[in-house]
Amino acid sequence: MWPDRDHASETLRGTGFDLVPLQSALHGATLHDLFADDATWQYLRDGPFATAALYTAHLHDFLHHTAFAAYVITDPATGGILGKMSLLHPEPACRGLEIGYVVFAAPAKGGGIGKAAVALLIAAAFTQFGCDVLKWRCDARNIASARLAEKLGFAHTQTILKQMVVKGVDRDTLCFALPKARWCKLG
Repeated sequence: MWPDRDHASETLRGTGFDLVPLQSALHGATLHDLFADDATWQYLRDGPFATAALYTAHLHDFLHHTAFAAYVITDPATGGILGKMSLLHPEPACRGLEIGYVVFAAPAKGGGIGKAAVALLIAAAFTQFGCDVLKWRCDARNIASARLAEKLGFAHTQTILKQMVVKGVDRDTLCFALPKARWCKLG
């Protein structure tokens, strides 16, 4: 039955970084400290979290109820965490997954590691998880997220006006899609 979670527990090796399966108890406190800046949470539905324990509990629930697979981006030389990202919302009818909750620490922004980490997750989604289409949604105000999606080959497919209220603000959502065939042509 698709999607097959067998590969979700495997580390994905990149060049200068790894994608390690996220474990709430192991990574929660470090991620909480890494993302302590309120600006990190500006466009996300959740957070910020007052304590590491609250964030760890949130991650535990997220991993058991929302995520298909979630990863932390690590520096294999130091073991330090550079960010996190997830595959969400499996759609068996089209063999689709969504990439979401993409958050980078400062060292992964702008230097290519963040983009390369997402590209590695895209490749794994298509080759290891048997995905046929990936989706990306973001707050319309999150220009950096929309630009990253486009740089990776995602095409804008829709804007959902006032999709939800996030932290007291009406959120318009940009939707993007990347079919496997397009990714293969780009690669």
